[in-house]
Amino acid sequence: MKPSFIIVHNDADTSYSADDIIGKTLIAKQTTSGYNLPNVNANKIASYKPGSVIGVVYSFIQNTQGLFWVINLKGGKSIYLLHAAGKYSIKALKDQGAKTDTEKAREQAKKDAKEAPIGQTAKLQLMSLLSNVKILIIIALSIVIVLTLLKYFPISKILKK
Repeated sequence: MKPSFIIVHNDADTSYSADDIIGKTLIAKQTTSGYNLPNVNANKIASYKPGSVIGVVYSFIQNTQGLFWVINLKGGKSIYLLHAAGKYSIKALKDQGAKTDTEKAREQAKKDAKEAPIGQTAKLQLMSLLSNVKILIIIALSIVIVLTLLKYFPISKILKK
């Protein structure tokens, strides 16, 4: 079972959810090794120099050695790259639309702030409507009381006295 949220950098300004890296192209910032299994003791099948385009992230695997990016190669094989802060180009990820956890939180806060007045307005309208309903109920009950009293005490009897 794949974890849904993993921070791939520890710096607050460059923390990304691993889920958000899927579908993005990794570019090596440092010399990076690719393995045939998600294990640094497995066969090293590729080495990427700084600036090299590694490939599009298909998935990730978290194990006791850390987080491994999974990239599908031609021919149906996969390559596994151990993640480490500073190993891949953050600029390239940003250029592809990746957003840090901080950026996503700010966007959500702005969205929530925009929606709050609408919610407040709806609440005020509901309170006003309930107030009007209360008034109508009081008027209706008053009419029922007056009509009931008139049934037992007709106005003609009251006027004769």
